[in-house]
Amino acid sequence: MTIVVVGGTGFIGRALCRTLVQAGHRVTVLSRSPEAHRGALPPPVAFLAWDGRTRESWAQVLAGADAVVNLAGENIAKKRWTDNRKEELRNSRLLTTHLLFKPWPDCRSGQRS
Repeated sequence: MTIVVVGGTGFIGRALCRTLVQAGHRVTVLSRSPEAHRGALPPPVAFLAWDGRTRESWAQVLAGADAVVNLAGENIAKKRWTDNRKEELRNSRLLTTHLLFKPWPDCRSGQRS
């Protein structure tokens, strides 16, 4: 399978990517700083830059993917969990998911516009 992992350079993402590569899958990681993380994952893993806010060339990779795993979002251990922080954490995940899938209203049929 061809699998895109968004946020694949984090603690869970790195472990998932290694496991997927060992199982024989083709893995592409969308990362805000791909060059900084390239050595942290096995060489078959491809990296693409993305900013988590705009749709760019990475959108074509999604069109050819069999699966997308979204692990992107604010670091949960970085600050204390106040009500405002909880809102930031939630929004960072929701906005990323919206960006990944909103442009293609009919994802279930495989038809993407």
